[in-house]
Amino acid sequence: PLIGHGIEAQRFIESDHLIKYFKTENQTLHAHNVILQIWLEFGLIGILLACIFLIYIFKRIYTEENIATRKLYIIIFATSFCCVMTGYGIWQGWQLGMIFLFTALAKIFSNGFEEKNYKI
Repeated sequence: PLIGHGIEAQRFIESDHLIKYFKTENQTLHAHNVILQIWLEFGLIGILLACIFLIYIFKRIYTEENIATRKLYIIIFATSFCCVMTGYGIWQGWQLGMIFLFTALAKIFSNGFEEKNYKI
């Protein structure tokens, strides 16, 4: 859909038919990755905004002049992205906490890379 079903709507979506082995009409309990969750909850508009946000993140990483800091940001982003792609839902506290922790650690560690040619 264009605008999605809303936050946490996936727990309340019902199927037109009974699921064979689970004897229920509820199709999904959680999306299992952030892309499916954004598509379900926010629709095409949400996916487009998420793509714009990813482009913004990559541009910010690319504009970093210090190579060591840029490498650190890429590692932190890749780690966070892998976790949200395999997690149960982006709105879980542990996942949001992990993203904020990784962001804070990246800023703390990047302050130590003052030399332009520092190698990781």
